[in-house]
Amino acid sequence: MTDPRIISLLTPEVTLRHVHKKTLSLSVSLEDIDPPSMEEDEGFMVEVSLPKGVGYSSFPGKLTPEKVKLAIHEATQNAQFMKEHSVFKKRILSSSKTHHSVSSHKDFKKFLDLDEGILFLKGIQKDLKGPQTEFYRSALVYEDIQTHIISQSKEILQTHQLSHFYLETMTKGAHGPCSRSLDRSIFGYPESILKVSWKDICKELVSESHQLKDAEVCPNDTLDLLLAPDQLTLQIHESIGHPLEMDRILGDEWNYAGTSFVSLEDFGSLQYGSPLLNVTFDPTDQHQLASYQFDDLGYEAKKEVLIGQGKLFCGLGGLDSYSRLQDEKKSDRFKALANARASSWNRAPIDRMANINMEPGTDGSFDDLVSKIEKGIFMKSNRSWSIDDHRDNFQFGCEWAQKIENGKLTQIYQRPNYRGRTLDFWRSLKYAGSHSIDQGYKNCGKGEPNQVMFVSHKAPYAVFENIKVFSNV
Repeated sequence: MTDPRIISLLTPEVTLRHVHKKTLSLSVSLEDIDPPSMEEDEGFMVEVSLPKGVGYSSFPGKLTPEKVKLAIHEATQNAQFMKEHSVFKKRILSSSKTHHSVSSHKDFKKFLDLDEGILFLKGIQKDLKGPQTEFYRSALVYEDIQTHIISQSKEILQTHQLSHFYLETMTKGAHGPCSRSLDRSIFGYPESILKVSWKDICKELVSESHQLKDAEVCPNDTLDLLLAPDQLTLQIHESIGHPLEMDRILGDEWNYAGTSFVSLEDFGSLQYGSPLLNVTFDPTDQHQLASYQFDDLGYEAKKEVLIGQGKLFCGLGGLDSYSRLQDEKKSDRFKALANARASSWNRAPIDRMANINMEPGTDGSFDDLVSKIEKGIFMKSNRSWSIDDHRDNFQFGCEWAQKIENGKLTQIYQRPNYRGRTLDFWRSLKYAGSHSIDQGYKNCGKGEPNQVMFVSHKAPYAVFENIKVFSNV
């Protein structure tokens, strides 16, 4: 229960967000256990919303009436100052009247044990080494985040347990290192991961790393491109998620993360991709990394369609972007999403991705998709990426590629890359597989000062027509 003395300090204009985060980072490189890192961070932010102005003040440590009183005073002064500089006349507040809500993982566990995590990594480590392996590493990061939002009308407590693990094995080839890696993040305690037998996964990574060593480099050509979900999720992140963030479209990220080729007039009319492209925003999916019931402004999350049958319908704009659009008399064309998210107690919520998912199609399994391709190439596992400030021109590099000839996987290639422009790429979507696979990312950066946020995406295997592929050798 919140201290009644703190509750008595709150007014309808004041919202308090208290965050307590613990992080354990473990890794083993070659034969050595790297120094473990245990971090604990706690603090709170007060937000005061006045007509024409919003102000913030934050303090480290636990909530106390004295610190909250001082924070409210400072945030009120900041809100008064912002009246002359605000981008909207009035902040639209969450209409939710939730008095108490708890959202936590059903299998809430104790914090990850240090020895348990080290034993897990050491067990994996020996399977990542092959006869010609030059380097191998396994890593695990576990986070426990408790967020408490308090106002006169609501009290929301949300607990997130996040597990991130990374495997890499590398051999040396004629054109440089040949790495195969696995990068995964999941919502919840890593108990299920710790019980998995990783021998087969490690065996495949080691085998593929050795095969790449003597493989030819990717040719320069224009081919049908079959992408694995682990690569397509990053493509979704960079060329759908980021360009649809409303603060980018409104110009607020220009100096740091860039803007977007998308304009306000495009919503409801722009053909973003082929009719096979369906993309949703869904923080309510409790199996994905960026799952929550309420965003960091206390706005209740709902699933929304961003792109339906290729047409752009909805942007990633939270209550602040919606308030700004209302002042411009454009809010009737847009929805406010529960995507105002903050990376810590000393950061204000901004428009962010959560679970942004490409819905599966009806074109079958991976083998079915391969069988449909006469002349093409298959790529998986991201190695590098680059995209311009408007999220238009891009190029991506992958760890692994295979030639597809007459419906069969044949020659292996190393250092494959592909390039294109966002709309041309998504409009070239030819086949969408029948099953989506989830990929979580823990380090999406945005905002000034910088905020690193966890997000998640689902994607099927998918085929794109006439894509330019090349090697960077």
